[in-house]
Amino acid sequence: MKRYIGHLKLAGWLVIAPWLVWQLTLKNTLALQRECGRMEKELEQLQQMPENNPAGLTLSSAGASVSSGEILNRLRERIEKNRVTVERYTPFFTESEKELEVYTGELVLSGTFIPLLRVLDFMEGQECPGKVVSGTFRLETDRRSRAERLLLTVWVQEVEE
Repeated sequence: MKRYIGHLKLAGWLVIAPWLVWQLTLKNTLALQRECGRMEKELEQLQQMPENNPAGLTLSSAGASVSSGEILNRLRERIEKNRVTVERYTPFFTESEKELEVYTGELVLSGTFIPLLRVLDFMEGQECPGKVVSGTFRLETDRRSRAERLLLTVWVQEVEE
């Protein structure tokens, strides 16, 4: 057995050394190289997009629904049908570039979970103007009556001319 120890060590180094080099250096380098190539292709695609609409956003054909509060009129039937109440709606100007303006609306609804989800699903569909950017649920307790109510805060954005 002593006669083969040198051969076993040599074979071990021939297997272990390349594996260690791959794990500690080459693996991460090649992964970064692949990601860099992917990002370069994505950059080329973004540079080929029209300049007046860099994000590929679709303009609202319904007019200024978020900034004027018209979105509440469009949601009224769905809100009443699901017995959800509107706590508050706050539209505000977010950003402007050339002739395009982005408006964001914060809509706070209260009700039970399933009806709130139905209203949120309707808002995310094609029938509702704007795009739902974020939605958060929050359980709030009234200090006087100790009654709990579920609140849904929805952020809607719309690009207007």
